[in-house]
Amino acid sequence: MVTAAMIAQHFEATIKDHPKMKLREIQRRCASEMHVNVTIDCCYRAKKIVNEKMAGNHKDEFGLLWDYAHELKSKMPGSTIKMVVQRVTADSLPHFKRYYVCFDALKRGWKVGCRPLIGLDGCFLKGPFKSEFLTAVGRDANNQMFPIAWAVVEVECTDSWGWFLSLLSTDLGLEDGYGYTIFSDQQKIAKCTTEREWEDLCSALEKKDKDVYDNLMKKSPKTWTRAFLGTTCKSDIVDNNLCEAFNSSIVEARFKSIIRMLEDIRTKMMTRIVQKRKLCNGWKQNYGPLVKAKFDANKKDCVEWQLIWNGENGCELRKGSYQYTVDLSQRICSCRSWQISGIPCSHACAAMYHLGLQPDEYLHEYYHIDTYKKAYSFPIQPINGPHDWEKAGIQPVLPPIERKMPGRPKKNKRMAKDEPKKLKPGHLSRKGLLMTCTQCGQHGHNKPSCINSKQQDAQPPKQKGKSSIKRSTTLDKSKGNLPFFASSRTTRSMTTASCQDGTGQTSSTPKLRNNKRKAPLDHLGTQESVAGNTKPSRDSS
Repeated sequence: MVTAAMIAQHFEATIKDHPKMKLREIQRRCASEMHVNVTIDCCYRAKKIVNEKMAGNHKDEFGLLWDYAHELKSKMPGSTIKMVVQRVTADSLPHFKRYYVCFDALKRGWKVGCRPLIGLDGCFLKGPFKSEFLTAVGRDANNQMFPIAWAVVEVECTDSWGWFLSLLSTDLGLEDGYGYTIFSDQQKIAKCTTEREWEDLCSALEKKDKDVYDNLMKKSPKTWTRAFLGTTCKSDIVDNNLCEAFNSSIVEARFKSIIRMLEDIRTKMMTRIVQKRKLCNGWKQNYGPLVKAKFDANKKDCVEWQLIWNGENGCELRKGSYQYTVDLSQRICSCRSWQISGIPCSHACAAMYHLGLQPDEYLHEYYHIDTYKKAYSFPIQPINGPHDWEKAGIQPVLPPIERKMPGRPKKNKRMAKDEPKKLKPGHLSRKGLLMTCTQCGQHGHNKPSCINSKQQDAQPPKQKGKSSIKRSTTLDKSKGNLPFFASSRTTRSMTTASCQDGTGQTSSTPKLRNNKRKAPLDHLGTQESVAGNTKPSRDSS
């Protein structure tokens, strides 16, 4: 007989590598690998055994963090590994508080191969000790994420973010931060690229909803509008999806113990650098496929613009009521899209084709394949296992001081209001579909919110058929029969029962269907016997 302990022993390594494995998957693997059929409860107990064993490893690994940091520094000189501990009292043992990692390969790769753009974000760790994971991510020449540094902190607050950013600024040499662009998950950028366009949109918003406009203007437009962005970083992103992509790539690692999690992230970065080196060898252009998709869209749109050339480097582009100017010598367009992104816009492409020039030659160097190779030219070095780590000689730390979190612990990601929901395979989104009411047939609402049906319900109901008259089950005193206005339903619910009066004659009288009810009165004011009685009723007179 297969027990939960046997299943736990068989799938221990698998569950450790995939902490989010479903119980149905364990049940399926038991049938395919162990050739036994087990219940869901048995799989639950097996997974619980593995999780309890992993929880013990969580505590033990905190005591190895100093040795782990020493191993990383010895194998990768130039890397920054910082750990902060805290004590409950002056004489108590140290508890873990914060851990910062910035490898030298990623640090140097960002400086030479990425734009001066940094995205910041934080997420929860899913292990038994609740902590926060902070990340700093850049953008490479193919508009993809480039992880720079990360840290484990006790909670996401001003103090922990200040500590993380001070170390990051020192590693990257940001100094006062001039010339760099910082994005966070609290910023959403408006897509208009010129101040005039932004002013027109704000005026339209103010006319439509004054309260929303006033609330929006409380924050400086320079922090959330593309029209006020600088042209140094050559990036037109309007969200923080770079950090979201990195967080989603380490979801399973966030369930593991701290050293196993950090090791998973380190090995992912090591293999990712190798994969990116191979990827660029298949590029047919001097830039990446993601940049090519955007560049091709601009080239395709340029045919719709009419061009007027001034004989040198100045051009005027028109399409309907829109009109822009392009200066190829300075590489600028009045729409500012070229200056912000570094990719020639459709107006610039139209001017280049008119003058017999190739738009690819005007693409900014941030997108060139040589820049891409520089970012991934520094490898992350391998390290030894825990059995070969040199002892750091520092007092081991204990797990972090537990904090009781309010409410039920959540494992799923908290979705933003404007973030699209993840659909199941084979399902389609209903977003954008026109809603039709099945009650009135009009568009824009459904049956529960239909106003027309409520108005109809508010009107007094029409009387259908015969007028409603109070029914009576009382027999006519004079005739001993039902009244002429009694309903057929009442008549059907009665049957006749035989009774003997004082004269010995038998008369037929109705009885109720329910034996518990009292029989109706006869013409003499007495009760008739109901069906099932053995004795007939007698006249009281």
